[in-house]
Amino acid sequence: MSRLPRLPRLFVGLAVGVVVAACTTGSPTSTSGITTVDPWKKASALTPVERARLCHDYGRYVRSEAVVAQTNRYLCKMQAFFDGMNAAEDEAAKSRCQLRYDECMASYEGQPLSQSDDCGGFVDNLDDCEATVNDIVRCEVDVEAARAEIAAQDWCGVIKAGPGQTFPTEVHPESCNLGDVCPR
Repeated sequence: MSRLPRLPRLFVGLAVGVVVAACTTGSPTSTSGITTVDPWKKASALTPVERARLCHDYGRYVRSEAVVAQTNRYLCKMQAFFDGMNAAEDEAAKSRCQLRYDECMASYEGQPLSQSDDCGGFVDNLDDCEATVNDIVRCEVDVEAARAEIAAQDWCGVIKAGPGQTFPTEVHPESCNLGDVCPR
């Protein structure tokens, strides 16, 4: 049995960080449970200490057991779906998809959670960002909620053999539409 290629946890965290750096304003809801930084402060006004704290708090959130498990389920469902499409018949696609999903999830069992606070330049991308800390964190919370919804679906149960099917690989909630508020 071949081992699935795995994305390193740090890569997943950095990829999520890029999504967070592209988040938007507009959410009136506080996300105070994720960071100790003032949620209503504009990102561009954060001091170096506050940026480091946001990085640390954000990192702790994306490395939490629940978020890591959710990310793993999402990534494994996506890998399994694309692998299952390569089968010759629909029933084979379903079983191949389920087998790949099970193998993928098993490959994460017992893996230690990353302890890195490397934000991959995330805090450097805040200089011209007028979004609030709350807006940035709200985007991440909404991304995780969207991934949870996608991962909860039985993709292997509905897969068909062959191309032409779609799996929502891009998770971009409305709260992550930054426009001119945080230019890249």
